[in-house]
Amino acid sequence: MDLITTVVFNETAGINRHKEPVTWGMPFPKGMVRDISDICIIDDAKEVPAFFSTPLAHWADGSIKWILFDSQLSVGSYDSKPLYLYYSTEKSVQPIFSKLKCQESEKKIIILTGIAEFHIVKNPFIPFSEVFFKGKQIIQKDSGGILLESENGSLWEPSVDGWHIETYNPLRCVLAFNGKFHSQSGSIHPLSFICKLHFYADKAETKVEFTLLNTSPARHLGGVWDLGDKGSIFFEALSVNIQMLGDTGFDLYYTRDNYSPVVKETRPVTIYQDSSGGKNWYSRNHVNKNNKIPLTFQGYKITSDGEQILDGLRANPFMAMGSGEYWVGAGVRNFWQNFPKEMAFSDGLLSIGLFPKQFNDLFELQGGEQKTHIMDLYLGHSRTIRENVFPTFSPLVPEVSPDWYYNSGECSRPLPTQADDDPFYQSYNEMIQAAVNNETSFVQRREIIDEFGWRNFGELYADHEAVFQDRPERFISHYNNQFDVIMGSLTQFFRTGDRKWFDLAREHADHVCDIDIYHTRSDRFQFNNGLFWHTDHHLDAATCTHRSVSVKHRDMKPPHLVGGGPSYDHCYTTGFLYMYWLTGEIRYRDSVLALAENVVYGLKGPDTISEFLFILLRKGLAKRHAGNDSPILVYGLKDGPGRASGNALNVLLDAFLLCGDQIYLRHAESLIRICISPDDLIESRQFCEVELRWMYTVFLKSLCRYVELKEETQEKDDMYNYVCAVLLKYGEWMVDNEYPYLDKPEILEFPNESWAAQEFRKSDVLAFTACLSHGEMRTRMMEKGRFFFEEGIKGMQRFDNWILTRPLVLMMRNGIDHLDLYFKWKKGELTEFADSERRPVATEVNKGSNLISQLKDILRRTTPAKELKWIWYRVEDKLKI
Repeated sequence: MDLITTVVFNETAGINRHKEPVTWGMPFPKGMVRDISDICIIDDAKEVPAFFSTPLAHWADGSIKWILFDSQLSVGSYDSKPLYLYYSTEKSVQPIFSKLKCQESEKKIIILTGIAEFHIVKNPFIPFSEVFFKGKQIIQKDSGGILLESENGSLWEPSVDGWHIETYNPLRCVLAFNGKFHSQSGSIHPLSFICKLHFYADKAETKVEFTLLNTSPARHLGGVWDLGDKGSIFFEALSVNIQMLGDTGFDLYYTRDNYSPVVKETRPVTIYQDSSGGKNWYSRNHVNKNNKIPLTFQGYKITSDGEQILDGLRANPFMAMGSGEYWVGAGVRNFWQNFPKEMAFSDGLLSIGLFPKQFNDLFELQGGEQKTHIMDLYLGHSRTIRENVFPTFSPLVPEVSPDWYYNSGECSRPLPTQADDDPFYQSYNEMIQAAVNNETSFVQRREIIDEFGWRNFGELYADHEAVFQDRPERFISHYNNQFDVIMGSLTQFFRTGDRKWFDLAREHADHVCDIDIYHTRSDRFQFNNGLFWHTDHHLDAATCTHRSVSVKHRDMKPPHLVGGGPSYDHCYTTGFLYMYWLTGEIRYRDSVLALAENVVYGLKGPDTISEFLFILLRKGLAKRHAGNDSPILVYGLKDGPGRASGNALNVLLDAFLLCGDQIYLRHAESLIRICISPDDLIESRQFCEVELRWMYTVFLKSLCRYVELKEETQEKDDMYNYVCAVLLKYGEWMVDNEYPYLDKPEILEFPNESWAAQEFRKSDVLAFTACLSHGEMRTRMMEKGRFFFEEGIKGMQRFDNWILTRPLVLMMRNGIDHLDLYFKWKKGELTEFADSERRPVATEVNKGSNLISQLKDILRRTTPAKELKWIWYRVEDKLKI
């Protein structure tokens, strides 16, 4: 066997882990692994631990690009557990297990783990209707379950509409259920749910992911998206309940967090977290639809029979209840961060208030909004409960060498050691650390506006928007993944191996999945499944939360400039793609495909005749009004090389990489031909209008990624040559004409550090086009790219505000490609991405389908109901009724 690499798991919580389930993804170089069974894992005791491997992605030659590993590891307190990956053709080295089984009957599903037995009833949906541990029944039959309380106090139980096995291997089984809430009278509640249950071989524990969602569209009258919208749904509470078998004699052990001692109680106990407990806990970030802050006290309180016995600031509790030998324990991940939250114990009933009734307000789930909570449930003997506390707070995370990530050909590299002598590279590394350093980190900045609570946790504070405010701590602005902070964080994680970068990416990705993506297919085609903009520039979020535009903004800017929604300009998926490959979690995969669907429907255009005719009329009137003096506008999705088209192109490439469906590649190539050509008169693009045209480099960088994809697949076809010709032409124009934006501050509305940070993208584009060029032009392109990288560093350092969120994210996401290629070029190791003699290309531009074909396509997709709905929405929007 040949050693491939080593993966290390470090125990940092101070507890002995016993066969803790772990799942992680890793990339592999092209051609290395062709059969999944060729990979063997051996631990430090030279034994083969339980593991199972699943391919997630393949290279064009059929070899495996990403592998997802499942295993169970035992690690001592504050110890390390290395796993050695070997290449072996001895197929018998991978162990096979068969204890984990799934059985279905008409009314329920039974999961057998080898040590526990879980019964899941489908209607009403009771995830743990009966549970047996080592043959002993622990959970009372058909008790507990999940309860939704509507705003009028009526109770609703979930029922399953459909379910499927999401993952099934010898070590792990994930069941996914979806459905609606029903009342006893048979009425159906407008909210729906998704519940995923994770089970593990030889383990009496499960992870529960419960998502509550409102798939109805918002009404967003007048283009504003405030709380209280007609599409919102209000409710009183949502709880998950578990009742142990037996009548009396139950004891309770609980801990407030992973640093507090375990307390034993026999009385009923409730732990309720009302706010974040931070110094700015009463932030305006938490206003409701009436612009009121419903929070009542700082932190949490522990009560028993109505009497307060303890209080504090931030709780991450774990509760375990039992009688005699058998116990049930539970915890909610990120409990205080996702306030309000509640855990209560009484007479063997454990109740988890995901949306607790004790909160001083109704809960509002906006149209197209959802929220996912993760809970851990443990069964066992009393002696094992303490051991199960800490995985809830601090699950094991693998450490993979940054060199491995880079050498796989999939991830950004830790640059060559000789680069350490480069002062600009040193400056880059020092500056980028501000995003995770304790005092200046993005996590620490959440405290400024209390970026916590079930709707906010994971979000970044957009502090760069507060530069004109006298009291920044009173100014609320949300970032919403601008410039793909998720992928920027993962890029730095791949370079450094620092877990803080991964945690930042994961928390932000989870927030964006739930809150920032518009989870509906019932609104206008431009909005469905799209990503909301960040909060409007330099304006307070008011009551629009994370939805960009508030009615309050009409008091802050001209009313005709107020309006918006999900946008192709603000659509980022690469971070989700890599999060899926790193974790195997399907919600990240689904986010890529949802945003890709948004782009595809944007390219197809209207799905009603009414809207199609309306758009034609509006364009005609605008053209007639403008005459020959048409104003310069920001390029839209199909107008030219800009941010909308560049981000959309990148989304389509991500979707293709994710599932290999050629339809995404065809849409991508169609979009390219619509927006850009080797025959372009670049001067007519009016790139001198920097405020409206700087985004063209976003499109060019996506073109670079397209060429890389075609290189990997060895498809040097006409479209490949077309794009290479475009990049060479635009690259040569950049060498001769581009300048640092801050050299002409007089034409910029706000000449600030963000303009300096935009230079890094130019350096990436020029370094890549240098790979397509030869001779003197290659040298000029690479040196001009180096010039822009240096100007980016120097330009940012001239401002005290270089440390703010947007410029730092731009650094996290850009400049790495340039540095990698630049140092290879200096060493004479630069790979040529294209043939030295390229064939002539057909440069006709795809202007899209003609009117007749568009009408035919719309007729296939529309219905009378959709036509009437669109007309009514337009009337309603105009009248604001």
